[in-house]
Amino acid sequence: MTSDTTSGTSSRRDEPRDVPTQSSTPAQAVEEIVELRAEIDQLKRAVTSHAAVDQAIGMVDGPTRIPGAPSPS
Repeated sequence: MTSDTTSGTSSRRDEPRDVPTQSSTPAQAVEEIVELRAEIDQLKRAVTSHAAVDQAIGMVDGPTRIPGAPSPS
């Protein structure tokens, strides 16, 4: 995933992530580690936000649901 730091959005890469080779320099390895850690932090925030949004939807949608009706998919 790449992230746009100005808008906070992310987009999925179509191409696979480059796998470091033995010929990569230590500076390139450090750069990749920094990028991966940033991506991990972004994914952790996304999971947390998703859970909060799901909970909020449940609180809003719960009282209006008809008992015994199938839940929307």
